Amino acid sequence: MTNMKVIWVNAYRISEKVCQKSYLSLLGFPCKFKFHMDNSIYLYKERFKLHRSKSKPILSIILTTVILLSMLPMQIAFAEEAESMPEYLHSKPDALQDGDVLVVGVSLDHSTLSLSERATEELSATMIPPNATNRNMAWTSSNTDAAVVDSTGKVTALNAGTAAITVVAEDGNYTGISNVTITGGGMAAGKTKWVGNIWYNGNTPDYYDDYWNQVTPENATKWASCEFKQGVYNFNDAISMYNYCNSRGIPFKFHTLVWGNQYPSWLDNLSPQEQKVKVENWIKAAGQNFPNADFVDVVNEAMPGHAQPKWKDAIGGYNDYYGTGWDWVVWSFEKARQYFPNSKLLINDYNILNGFTNIDMYINVINILKSRGLIDGIGCQAHGLENTKASDVIKRLDKLAATGLPIYISEFDLNIEDDTVQKDKMQELFPAMYEHPAVKGITLWGYLQGHTWLPNSYLIRSDGSERPALTWLKQYLVSISSGVTGVTLDKSILRLSVGESVQLTATVTPSDAINKDVIWDSSNPYIAVVDDTGKVKGVSEGTAIITVTTEDGNYTAECEVIVTKEGVVFTIISDGELDRTGGILASVTVAPVQEGPTHDGAEVVLFQLMKGNTPVCIVALEKDITAEEILGAYFNVDPDDNSYKVRVYVLDSLTTDLTSAPVNLAEWITLQ
Repeated sequence: MTNMKVIWVNAYRISEKVCQKSYLSLLGFPCKFKFHMDNSIYLYKERFKLHRSKSKPILSIILTTVILLSMLPMQIAFAEEAESMPEYLHSKPDALQDGDVLVVGVSLDHSTLSLSERATEELSATMIPPNATNRNMAWTSSNTDAAVVDSTGKVTALNAGTAAITVVAEDGNYTGISNVTITGGGMAAGKTKWVGNIWYNGNTPDYYDDYWNQVTPENATKWASCEFKQGVYNFNDAISMYNYCNSRGIPFKFHTLVWGNQYPSWLDNLSPQEQKVKVENWIKAAGQNFPNADFVDVVNEAMPGHAQPKWKDAIGGYNDYYGTGWDWVVWSFEKARQYFPNSKLLINDYNILNGFTNIDMYINVINILKSRGLIDGIGCQAHGLENTKASDVIKRLDKLAATGLPIYISEFDLNIEDDTVQKDKMQELFPAMYEHPAVKGITLWGYLQGHTWLPNSYLIRSDGSERPALTWLKQYLVSISSGVTGVTLDKSILRLSVGESVQLTATVTPSDAINKDVIWDSSNPYIAVVDDTGKVKGVSEGTAIITVTTEDGNYTAECEVIVTKEGVVFTIISDGELDRTGGILASVTVAPVQEGPTHDGAEVVLFQLMKGNTPVCIVALEKDITAEEILGAYFNVDPDDNSYKVRVYVLDSLTTDLTSAPVNLAEWITLQ
């Protein structure tokens, strides 16, 4: 605002009748309101000239802009220097220094970012306006254990977790923030499928961060461990595991709710009616303590001859409720869906992949659950595969995959004493499972010598050295390409006129992802269409959502497209919310419509501060806009009051002719 004179007006009151006649009512503002003593109307106007009548000062073109037709007592003052202006008009001491182009904001190209450990990504900061004099900025990370950032905005992921990366403009201390999530550690960090393991107690097992990025409690979430005494729950060890996963952004699986083994012995002494109540109470308590568990093994080992609970008749038996032949399983999943609404529900059983269990019966139960919308995936224990061929495993996985549900290998181990034989079998079986398109993750069942349920299934010796099977597994996972972890768009809101085209740019993360192919779609092609490169074209007036979806992982990002009628002269673009640093700053970009009509003379960009739906005050800037302009208005009000919002209009130049409403040259927007 260099070389600019300022007028401010404190309006003590305004008649309701005048408001009803004013341009404000024609612009859609409420007719019935009053300006109080502390409310102000501001207009910043380059090369300002004051108009006077013969008898007394009248409201200049400025007051015509804000359309106050006849005012009762008011104060009008002129200021050549910033120091003589009231405090509320400029909160920063240097706000109007000659020769400087001041910073009014800073933004980042990514508000969120997903990285795998050891990955890097360059954040780009945009200073507003682009020609600001002082372009110095500083970068910081809120959690340097998870991620660090250098002076150029390069983010390096260190450990699984979250961090807020903040850039701060030296001029004005404006900030931009990107919330970074670093997913999982271990051998499968950044891969499309996780490779997890078990915890045997509430302490992080040795070397866990080095190898694994998914957790299943070995015993800590089994009913017998959690409710040894009736009505007294102990989830302490399991909550440690749950918190570990949440802090690192890796999956946690609750194992298990309904199982014929490891349930409390006191349950056998209750009546069937009491047993049903206790089973539901157990599922409810588990859901309350682990509301965001990624996965839940709802029913474990339900196949005949495995570990069906003795008390299954108390929860529906085979045909008591629905006549499915598996009513107790259906009831268990219904309760799990009720108390774990945010989790993916799995069934889990053994001997499926080695062919010793009737796979067709397992699929029948799965389809019963699927038809009722109760199951999200198939668990396959992978014990006892030491003598099973990889080709047979693939055939059985294919058969399960025909259900259309994802598969999770839940308990894989190789109980082989000879190092070389164990490595060879790992090399044969693991890729067969991991590379199967229906398999989404593999959990091994123990890895530390002395902490595996089978004596020779360990992968790390007591002295910390790796067995060859684990060394090979690390090398194998290095060869697997990184998977996509997210996608963002360069715009969240896009305003077009009919016939106008604008290119959207999608950024797939991480930067080293192999498959960066995306699919573009419009929610309403009658309003806006998008081609396979992301180029959007306005078709007719209205609103549509443009969605980009990654082929790898089905990650999505959206942009709201607002198409205005032909003849709109300007577009108003906002890249974010209001800046509430010390007050409220509204910043927009106003640009002529590409290949659209032109407008002669100056325009008035009007910022209307609203508290809810009540007008508070106006800041207006008169300028001849011939190219893209970044404009802003600052309001010295409580920034923590979220009821404040700002409406922005582009109006035709106004004169003292009060017989017609000003022309609105763009579709107005609201910032909040």
